[in-house]
Amino acid sequence: MVICDEAHRIRRHSIDRYTPREEREDPRPQADEIITAARVPVFLLDDWQSLRPGEVGTAEYLVHRAQALGLKHTLIDLGGMFRAQGSAYFRDWVVRLLGVGNHTPQPWVPDGRMQVQLADTPQEMEDFLKERALEGASTRIVAGFCWPWSKPDGNGELVPDVTIDGWHRPWNVKPGSAVQGAPAADFWATDPRGVGQIGCVYTAQTFEFDWVGVIIGPDLVWQGDGGFRVDRSATHDPELRGKSIDQADIERCVRNAYHVLLTRGVMGVVIYAVDKDTRDALRGHVVETVKHPLPKPMRKIKKT
Repeated sequence: MVICDEAHRIRRHSIDRYTPREEREDPRPQADEIITAARVPVFLLDDWQSLRPGEVGTAEYLVHRAQALGLKHTLIDLGGMFRAQGSAYFRDWVVRLLGVGNHTPQPWVPDGRMQVQLADTPQEMEDFLKERALEGASTRIVAGFCWPWSKPDGNGELVPDVTIDGWHRPWNVKPGSAVQGAPAADFWATDPRGVGQIGCVYTAQTFEFDWVGVIIGPDLVWQGDGGFRVDRSATHDPELRGKSIDQADIERCVRNAYHVLLTRGVMGVVIYAVDKDTRDALRGHVVETVKHPLPKPMRKIKKT
């Protein structure tokens, strides 16, 4: 048996600069390599967490590859989760809000589990999360990859790349860099010194926090017909900057990235959109704002 976790990261093929020329001409699907490596291959995945154009791992794709190889398959839907207080309704709301899989957005209706609120400014978001931290909650702010990600400056300090109307904060430490007093990129989500730094999808994926603040950047804006539009010119993600990348791949990766960011919270999420029209539109989908007092705190579901 081979168990492949994070199977949504499966690529179209495994070729790289070291691949022999004859294999480059007709590359074998990477999924086929894994499927044929064992009598029983098992894939664990989330259809909406692939983040790069070359990642194609979805349940539908893997079923197709199994059928192409003439093999039987069993598809099992894991409906439960620990994030969002176990709220399947919240997960469905996020998918619909982002238009992932051609779903239609719908207003958020409190379900007694997950809390969803809006902030009018990033400072409101930060102040709100600081209050939750004083109550003992774990918190982080994450954002779409819409600002440059600089190496430490000449003094060895983080550069405040994420700038919004006078509010500015640094990304977490860039992989491969070291900054005194700040955790390395791999520990940003778990080290208390990571608070105050902004995480992107690549450092936040697979982690979770009691409360997460999500900054929706200018790469995802609300359009008049009632849904989000992806602006590829606004992304700073090096994986999505190439002119040769299909618009369909850009759409999928940007929407999936925000799906990952919005689902990092265990107890609640606070959303701020850089674009004013998007903020106005979101008020019709999320009624509660951070200016309103919180209801009685809910009991946190712990993993066992």
